[in-house]
Order: sequence, then structure tokens, then C-alpha cells
Amino acid sequence: MEVSKSALASFEYDRILELLVPLCSCPATQERARALLPLAPETLPLHLEVMRELRDLIRFDGDIPFGEFPDLRPVLEVLHLPGVRLSLEEAQKVYRFLLMSQGIRHFLKERGVEKKYPRISSLYFRNIQDFSGFLRYAERILSQDGQVLDTASEKLWNIRRRKEEVQSRIVEVLHRILQDSRITRYLQEPLYTLRKGRYVLPVKAQFRNMLRGFVVDCSSSGSTLFIEPWAVAELANELEVLETLEEEEVSRILFAFTEKLRPLFSALRETFESLVELDLLRAKVKLGERWKGEIPEVGGETLRICEGRHPLLFERAVPFDLEVSADRSIVVVSGPNGGGKTVLIKALALLVTLTFSGIPAPLAQGSSIPLYDYLFVDIGDHQDLESSLSTFTSRMVLLRAALQKAGPRSLFLIDELGAGTDPHEGAALGIALLEYLKKRGTTCIATTHLPALREYALRGEGVLPASLAFDPDTLRPTYCLVVGSVEGSYGITIAERVGLPQEVIQGARQVLRKEEVAFNELLLSLSREREEMRKKLGELHERLAELGKREEEVQVLRKALEEERRRLTRTLKEEWEARLREREKEIARLVGELRRSRELDEEKYGELREILREERQWLESLKEERE
Repeated sequence: MEVSKSALASFEYDRILELLVPLCSCPATQERARALLPLAPETLPLHLEVMRELRDLIRFDGDIPFGEFPDLRPVLEVLHLPGVRLSLEEAQKVYRFLLMSQGIRHFLKERGVEKKYPRISSLYFRNIQDFSGFLRYAERILSQDGQVLDTASEKLWNIRRRKEEVQSRIVEVLHRILQDSRITRYLQEPLYTLRKGRYVLPVKAQFRNMLRGFVVDCSSSGSTLFIEPWAVAELANELEVLETLEEEEVSRILFAFTEKLRPLFSALRETFESLVELDLLRAKVKLGERWKGEIPEVGGETLRICEGRHPLLFERAVPFDLEVSADRSIVVVSGPNGGGKTVLIKALALLVTLTFSGIPAPLAQGSSIPLYDYLFVDIGDHQDLESSLSTFTSRMVLLRAALQKAGPRSLFLIDELGAGTDPHEGAALGIALLEYLKKRGTTCIATTHLPALREYALRGEGVLPASLAFDPDTLRPTYCLVVGSVEGSYGITIAERVGLPQEVIQGARQVLRKEEVAFNELLLSLSREREEMRKKLGELHERLAELGKREEEVQVLRKALEEERRRLTRTLKEEWEARLREREKEIARLVGELRRSRELDEEKYGELREILREERQWLESLKEERE
């Protein structure tokens, strides 16, 4: 979507980017965040699908473990130059980057990204290469804190062991010297220190000749000389040689490290680029979470904003709903001074631009934004002192260029339409401009104070009036967007509220034509009625919410009762089944006795048959009761 840099600055898009930058893990990502611009309408739908997947991944499977994300751009430049080796710091960056990238690769694979999040998988996960082989090599070369390990080569190990031995001998010599009371009395303190890489003793300047050695340094006051004893000098020279050998061996190891890494240049660059992009997407998700943002549907011809808020005001902002369709593509917003008209235009510009930049915007589900290819925003003072152009002339110059791009896929947001010149001419130009945009199928939302434009909003075909409400009782704006109505500017009323002399107020009312006074009084009366209706509607919503809450409580109670009924049923069933088993055992016992009773007298046999008949009848009744 095309939008000029001056327009972006006018609705403070740069402040959004300032919030985005700290959420990026890598300096390269931060640079891209600072330069982020709205996407083209052709690429936006896929980008938003990726954003939805990433939002769900973070929400349900956990945050991507970026941690420390080194900037590999200097490393890639070195790898691109044959024969040039990486510095130790650059090798450390590579090692930390590979640890991070493999951690992210494992994280995504473990969460089944290929099946659950196919777009993230195809665009990013598949480009994060497997460097496990090189990492095993690097782990033998570098420590976790990025130092070259002793085990990187046998020669380095031998050099460092020899260094330790020489350092130990130096310390032994120094300790012997410090234990000699004939020498310690010439020292500022009985200790040794390092100056310019040499082991020295702090000797009082007046006793310079009492200690045989070389003066390496002196204190700023000149009262202390730092002297390297002769007994230490030879060992120190040997240590210097060993340090030089160590540096040469480390350099050789780093060169070998670089040469082993160089064939992986393309894979490393591809992985770095993918992770930078993924880092930026993650930062967008995190920024959207700050204002509980949503990713709206894009496409179609209707601009639908549900519970939209200005992202920089968020919790202090009053949410608004607005729907602009193709058959009513022009919206004229009126309202009092300081009522929030400019904030509304900025909020609309930001909501659209955030969406086209892939950042979840502070609006509710159900919102949809057409795939605009051009956004024109006119806010603020455009006075050009260098070109001697007034604010009005500058606005006309901007409009002239913008009108050449106006079409069905354009969105025009204009603050204070018709201002800056004679009100009658300004209104005439404003109406003509809106008619021109309407004929070209352009969506336009404009604010105004001009009565003629308010009247046009009420009577114009294909024009939707809207207003920012004014509370006539408190004489203060409510910042609520009311679609389908107009609102006065209430300039005189507000002037009276802030304390201008009554003589001025009455004089102003006398200057106004009777028709204008009557119209303003009518608007004030309508505002009062609308405010009363809004309050009653609010009370109704509260009552409905309370009823809904009670209904939820009833549902919870009903659910609890149903659970208790089921529990009791299960208990009774278990008891019945236990009793049935006991009775069945009793019947089996009786049957056995009956079989044996053939040898008994006839009377005993008859009694047992009667008991068996009763038991079977009881058993059948129990089964029926259970069913």
C-alpha cells in the first residue's frame, strides 16, 4: 500500500516503530523494524496468514527461544572474502548464533511446526539449516564464553602449560623478594602488580637505586616507581615469547575455523536471513499483545472497524465502531472542538497501516479492511515557508497529486476538510471534492466544522454522517463516535465554559444569523436526547450483563445438580448390582439344596421351592427398578 513519508509522520507511525524496535532480538532486525513500511496488497494476505500462525504458535506452544541473537552481517562479509580469517570475537558470534539457531530449530521441530503451522514451516523452518556437525567441531575449539580452548590443538595446550609454569616461577620469585624485610621497607606496599604487561613492585621514588631492576612505569604524582626486578625480567621475557606463540597458534586455529566454515556460507546466510525475518514477525506479535490486538480479515469492499482504538492511547481511548460500504463510501464526521476528530483520523490511519505492516491492531474480531493500494492522509499544518505557500495552498498541492491516484482501492482520510480559507468557498470545495471521490469509488472519511458540509452529510446520496458526541449537561466532549448523526462545533458554548466575558458571548450570538442559532440549539437538543439515550442504553447493557451473569450462575448450579444426580445414580447402581450378586448367590445355594432335597421329605422340598420362587420374583423386580 502506497503512503507518503510525510503522511506516515503526520499520524505518528514512527512512534509505533519505536515501540517495535526494543522487541527485536538482533541489531539487524532492529534496523528492519525502524524501516518497516506497509506491504503491497498482493503480498498482504499471505503475510497475515503467517502472522496468525506465529501468534497461535506463541500462544499455545510457547515463545520462540531467541535469547541472544548475534548480528552475523560482519561475519558473512569476512566469509565472502577468500583468505581472510574471522577474529576471535567474530568466531564467538558464529558459535553463539549456531547454538541459538539449533535451539530454535529443535524447538520448532519438537512442536510439530510442519503439520500445525505449514506456512511458517515452508517460509522459515525449512530454511534454518542443520549445523550440528559444525557445532560439534566448534565445541572442541571454543568454550561457552567464546574463548579458544586449550584442547583446540596440542601445540596450544603445550604453550599454555609452559606459560602457567613460567607465571608460577615469576610469582615464586616475587614472593621471595616480598619476604625480604631489607627490600619491603623501600616499597609503598608489600605487593606486586602488573604494569604494561610486566610484573612490578611499587618502590618509593627516593629508593630507586635500592632495588636492582627496570623502571616500567611511575605513578601520576611521581612518588612511586614501578620496577621490574632483574630476577623476574628473564622469566617475563620468556613469558612474552610464549604469549606471542600463543597468539600465533590461536590465529592459526581461527584461520582453520574460518576455512571450515566458509563452505557453509550460503546455508549460514539463508539461516540468518530467515531468523531475522522470524524475529521481526515475533516482535510484531509481541507488540500486538500490548494492546490486545487482532489481525482483521482483508479484502472485500467494506471497511469495518469494530471496537477500534488509537494504539498510542489504547486504554485511555474510547473504542469506536465504523462501517463504510461501497454504496456509502463517503463519511463526514462533525463534532465539537477538542472532541477527538483528529484523533479519530489518526486512529483510522494507524489501524489500516498497522494491518498492512503485519502488526496486530487494537480492534475486535469481525473487523475487515479492504486491500487498498493507496492511502492519503491530510492532517496538520502543511505551511511551506521556503516555497512561500500557505497552509491552504500546500493542502491543495497535496490534494492535486493525490487525486490522480484516487480510485476504488484508495482510502482518503482528511482532517478539517474545507478549513484554511473562506468558509463558504472551503465548504464548496469540500463538497465538490467529496463528490469527485464518490464518483471514482474512493472511500473517504473527512472531519469538518463547516455547517454546509454537515448539511451535505445529512442530505447527500451515498454519504454517511457521523459525529463525535458532546455532553450538553457537562458541556464536554464524550469522544464517542455516533454514526448517522451530525454534531455542532459548539465554539460559543465552549468559549462560555472556559470563562470568556458574557459581553463577548452575547455579542457572538447576536452576530450569528437566527437560522444558525436555531440550528445550533436544535443540535444541542438532539445531543441532549442522544446522550440520555446513550446512558439508558448503557444501563440496559448493564442489566443484560447482570442477567447474563445470573443465567451463568444458574447454568453452573444446574450443572452441579446434574453431576450430583449422576453420582447418586452411579452409587445406587453399584449398590443394586452388589445386592443382585448376593441374591444370585442365594438362589444358587437354594437350587443346590433343592437338588439335594430329593432325598428329604416332601414337606421340606416344598418349602425350599417356595423360597426359591420368592427370591426369583424379588430379583426380577429389582432388575426392573434398576432399568
